[in-house]
Amino acid sequence: VIGSIPIKARWFHIWNGEEKTIPLICGGNKKGFIHNIREVVDKRIQPFNPYQVPFRNMVGFARLLKKTKISVACPGWGPIGSAHNEALAAKAVLFSYDSVKAVKLLPFAEMVDGQNYVSFNLENLDGKLSSLMSNQDEIKRIAENGKQSFDEGYRPRKTADVILNYF
Repeated sequence: VIGSIPIKARWFHIWNGEEKTIPLICGGNKKGFIHNIREVVDKRIQPFNPYQVPFRNMVGFARLLKKTKISVACPGWGPIGSAHNEALAAKAVLFSYDSVKAVKLLPFAEMVDGQNYVSFNLENLDGKLSSLMSNQDEIKRIAENGKQSFDEGYRPRKTADVILNYF
Protein backbone atom coordinates (compact mmCIF):
# COMPACT_ATOMS: atom_id res chain seq x y z
CA VAL A 1 0.00 0.00 0.00
CA ILE A 2 1.32 3.40 -0.95
CA GLY A 3 -0.20 6.41 0.78
CA SER A 4 0.17 10.12 0.35
CA ILE A 5 -0.21 12.36 3.36
CA PRO A 6 -0.30 16.13 2.86
CA ILE A 7 2.82 18.04 3.83
CA LYS A 8 2.23 19.54 7.23
CA ALA A 9 1.49 23.23 7.62
CA ARG A 10 1.92 24.22 11.24
CA TRP A 11 0.00 26.76 13.32
CA PHE A 12 2.64 29.43 12.73
CA HIS A 13 2.03 29.31 8.97
CA ILE A 14 -1.65 30.30 9.27
CA TRP A 15 -2.41 33.86 8.16
CA ASN A 16 -3.89 35.96 10.95
CA GLY A 17 -4.58 39.23 9.16
CA GLU A 18 -0.96 40.33 8.70
CA GLU A 19 -0.54 43.21 6.24
CA LYS A 20 0.93 42.05 2.94
CA THR A 21 4.06 44.20 2.58
CA ILE A 22 6.43 41.78 0.79
CA PRO A 23 5.61 41.54 -2.94
CA LEU A 24 7.55 38.35 -3.74
CA ILE A 25 9.47 35.66 -1.85
CA CYS A 26 11.26 32.48 -2.85
CA GLY A 27 12.44 30.51 0.16
CA GLY A 28 13.88 27.11 0.72
CA ASN A 29 17.10 25.33 -0.08
CA LYS A 30 18.35 25.82 -3.61
CA LYS A 31 20.91 23.00 -3.68
CA GLY A 32 21.07 19.35 -2.75
CA PHE A 33 18.34 18.04 -5.05
CA ILE A 34 18.63 15.72 -8.05
CA HIS A 35 17.44 18.65 -10.20
CA ASN A 36 18.54 22.29 -10.48
CA ILE A 37 15.07 23.82 -10.96
CA ARG A 38 15.21 25.81 -7.71
CA GLU A 39 18.57 27.36 -8.65
CA VAL A 40 17.42 28.22 -12.18
CA VAL A 41 14.15 29.76 -10.97
CA ASP A 42 15.92 31.74 -8.25
CA LYS A 43 18.25 33.29 -10.87
CA ARG A 44 15.38 33.97 -13.27
CA ILE A 45 13.24 35.84 -10.72
CA GLN A 46 16.03 38.19 -9.57
CA PRO A 47 14.85 41.01 -11.92
CA PHE A 48 11.55 40.95 -9.97
CA ASN A 49 13.41 41.79 -6.72
CA PRO A 50 12.30 38.91 -4.51
CA TYR A 51 12.69 39.39 -0.78
CA GLN A 52 16.02 37.94 0.26
CA VAL A 53 15.34 35.51 3.10
CA PRO A 54 18.10 36.13 5.66
CA PHE A 55 17.70 32.84 7.55
CA ARG A 56 16.44 29.28 7.29
CA ASN A 57 14.49 29.25 10.57
CA MET A 58 11.02 27.80 9.86
CA VAL A 59 9.12 30.08 12.26
CA GLY A 60 10.95 33.17 11.01
CA PHE A 61 10.24 32.24 7.41
CA ALA A 62 6.56 31.69 8.27
CA ARG A 63 6.38 35.21 9.73
CA LEU A 64 7.73 36.58 6.45
CA LEU A 65 5.45 34.40 4.36
CA LYS A 66 2.35 35.71 6.15
CA LYS A 67 3.38 39.22 5.00
CA THR A 68 4.00 38.08 1.41
CA LYS A 69 1.77 38.57 -1.62
CA ILE A 70 3.35 35.96 -3.95
CA SER A 71 5.35 32.89 -2.93
CA VAL A 72 7.39 31.06 -5.56
CA ALA A 73 7.37 27.30 -4.95
CA CYS A 74 9.46 24.74 -6.80
CA PRO A 75 9.75 20.97 -6.62
CA GLY A 76 11.76 19.47 -3.79
CA TRP A 77 12.52 15.77 -3.47
CA GLY A 78 9.27 15.17 -5.38
CA PRO A 79 6.98 17.30 -7.56
CA ILE A 80 6.19 19.66 -4.64
CA GLY A 81 7.77 20.87 -1.42
CA SER A 82 6.51 22.22 1.88
CA ALA A 83 6.34 25.76 0.50
CA HIS A 84 3.21 24.82 -1.47
CA ASN A 85 0.90 24.26 1.50
CA GLU A 86 2.69 26.92 3.53
CA ALA A 87 1.93 29.59 0.90
CA LEU A 88 -1.76 28.69 0.85
CA ALA A 89 -1.94 28.67 4.66
CA ALA A 90 -0.27 32.11 4.77
CA LYS A 91 -2.73 33.53 2.21
CA ALA A 92 0.02 34.23 -0.31
CA VAL A 93 -0.49 33.48 -3.99
CA LEU A 94 1.05 30.08 -4.64
CA PHE A 95 3.17 30.65 -7.78
CA SER A 96 4.16 27.06 -8.42
CA TYR A 97 6.35 25.24 -10.87
CA ASP A 98 3.95 23.19 -13.00
CA SER A 99 5.09 19.89 -11.46
CA VAL A 100 2.37 20.63 -8.89
CA LYS A 101 -0.14 19.39 -11.49
CA ALA A 102 1.17 15.84 -10.97
CA VAL A 103 -0.18 15.61 -7.42
CA LYS A 104 -3.34 16.30 -5.49
CA LEU A 105 -2.03 19.09 -3.29
CA LEU A 106 -5.00 19.20 -0.92
CA PRO A 107 -6.93 15.99 -0.20
CA PHE A 108 -10.34 17.65 0.13
CA ALA A 109 -10.20 20.57 -2.32
CA GLU A 110 -9.55 20.92 -6.02
CA MET A 111 -6.74 23.20 -7.13
CA VAL A 112 -7.42 25.11 -10.34
CA ASP A 113 -4.64 26.95 -12.12
CA GLY A 114 -5.46 30.66 -12.30
CA GLN A 115 -8.19 30.30 -9.72
CA ASN A 116 -6.51 29.37 -6.42
CA TYR A 117 -2.86 29.18 -7.53
CA VAL A 118 -0.77 30.04 -10.61
CA SER A 119 1.51 27.54 -12.34
CA PHE A 120 4.59 28.31 -14.39
CA ASN A 121 7.40 26.57 -16.22
CA LEU A 122 10.77 27.82 -17.42
CA GLU A 123 9.31 28.99 -20.72
CA ASN A 124 6.51 31.16 -19.31
CA LEU A 125 7.91 32.16 -15.89
CA ASP A 126 8.85 35.75 -16.81
CA GLY A 127 5.59 36.59 -18.57
CA LYS A 128 3.33 35.04 -15.96
CA LEU A 129 5.15 36.59 -13.03
CA SER A 130 5.28 40.02 -14.67
CA SER A 131 1.56 39.89 -15.46
CA LEU A 132 0.64 38.73 -11.98
CA MET A 133 2.80 41.29 -10.17
CA SER A 134 1.24 44.12 -12.15
CA ASN A 135 -2.32 43.18 -11.12
CA GLN A 136 -2.98 43.69 -7.41
CA ASP A 137 -6.65 42.75 -7.74
CA GLU A 138 -5.68 39.42 -9.29
CA ILE A 139 -3.15 38.81 -6.52
CA LYS A 140 -5.79 39.43 -3.88
CA ARG A 141 -8.39 37.25 -5.64
CA ILE A 142 -6.09 34.26 -6.12
CA ALA A 143 -4.65 34.56 -2.59
CA GLU A 144 -8.16 34.61 -1.08
CA ASN A 145 -9.23 31.62 -3.19
CA GLY A 146 -6.06 29.74 -2.28
CA LYS A 147 -6.54 30.35 1.45
CA GLN A 148 -10.18 29.24 1.20
CA SER A 149 -9.09 26.06 -0.60
CA PHE A 150 -6.50 25.44 2.10
CA ASP A 151 -9.08 25.92 4.86
CA GLU A 152 -11.48 23.49 3.16
CA GLY A 153 -8.97 21.00 1.81
CA TYR A 154 -6.24 20.70 4.43
CA ARG A 155 -7.70 18.44 7.11
CA PRO A 156 -5.03 16.23 8.72
CA ARG A 157 -7.52 14.53 11.07
CA LYS A 158 -9.93 13.78 8.23
CA THR A 159 -7.01 12.45 6.16
CA ALA A 160 -6.00 10.17 9.04
CA ASP A 161 -9.59 8.91 9.37
CA VAL A 162 -9.74 8.07 5.66
CA ILE A 163 -6.47 6.14 5.90
CA LEU A 164 -7.52 4.30 9.07
CA ASN A 165 -10.91 3.44 7.59
CA TYR A 166 -9.15 1.99 4.57
CA PHE A 167 -7.55 -0.64 6.78
